[in-house]
Amino acid sequence: MDYRHEVERLYFVKIGEVPSEAMVEKMIFERKSVVVSLDSVHEIWDREDVVKVVERSLLERHQVFLDMAIIVEAQVDKMDDIEHHVINAAHYIKGWIQGT
Repeated sequence: MDYRHEVERLYFVKIGEVPSEAMVEKMIFERKSVVVSLDSVHEIWDREDVVKVVERSLLERHQVFLDMAIIVEAQVDKMDDIEHHVINAAHYIKGWIQGT
């Protein structure tokens, strides 16, 4: 990575804005560097940790939904069986009522 991109990146991390080309040129020309304080580094690490926690949580929820889809699919077959038995029972009862 060349110095220009490093200056742009550090400026963005510290200030939160993308520097203009003129600003980068001026910082390089005047040999001013953007100093990222240790607090800023720790803040970035903390944010990264939070993002990892959120990502892990989303993956866990995704797995829960996949498991639920499998369970629901299995229940559909059972529901079809129950429906089939109810229809058969209704036919038997109707036949019994008509036969008496």
